[in-house]
Amino acid sequence: FQMGLAEVEKDDSTKNIFIGISMAYKQMETILGEYGLEIIKSEGEVFDPKFHEALSYQNHEEIDEGVILQTIRSGYKIREKLLRPASVIISQGKEKKDN
Repeated sequence: FQMGLAEVEKDDSTKNIFIGISMAYKQMETILGEYGLEIIKSEGEVFDPKFHEALSYQNHEEIDEGVILQTIRSGYKIREKLLRPASVIISQGKEKKDN
């Protein structure tokens, strides 16, 4: 649903499809949330290998090393059980200059 929403949001001609998918997604999220499903929060959080899967690293001038820059694929847990780790890109901090 998330990837579908991202694609149909790009074009104004798919506005009605976007509205339909987003309504269905919100309903599904609400129902699954009642059963304890949670989306793992990632962006801006410190990398935790228990809940995150690192896909790559990027230098970043403003964000400290080990902080998640971007979520590529959302992770999920149900209550305290991990269903799927979030796939993320992590900051390496400032680029080191060689002399």
